[in-house]
Amino acid sequence: MESFELIKKFGEKIGVNLTPDEDNVYTFEVDEMIVTFHVLPELEEIVLSGDIGEPPPEHLENLYKTMLESQYLFNGTAGATISLNSENNRFSLCKAL
Repeated sequence: MESFELIKKFGEKIGVNLTPDEDNVYTFEVDEMIVTFHVLPELEEIVLSGDIGEPPPEHLENLYKTMLESQYLFNGTAGATISLNSENNRFSLCKAL
């Protein structure tokens, strides 16, 4: 099954009409968080990414340590990657499928 068909079926299952933009990016909102599917046909992959929030102003050292530890061997992320978007200073969770 093609990536586009999988995304369409997913949208139908959750009751959302998913339509790609000119870059083959599908975007929708869940619980006030933006979720995006990026279709990469040249790699035969779909990348799922979601905004998971802005870091709080305090206790950043503990937060970043915990996040890095969860990334170690993907122990706490089930193969996804946590990153910080330098453009908006928000965290993102991303997984290639």
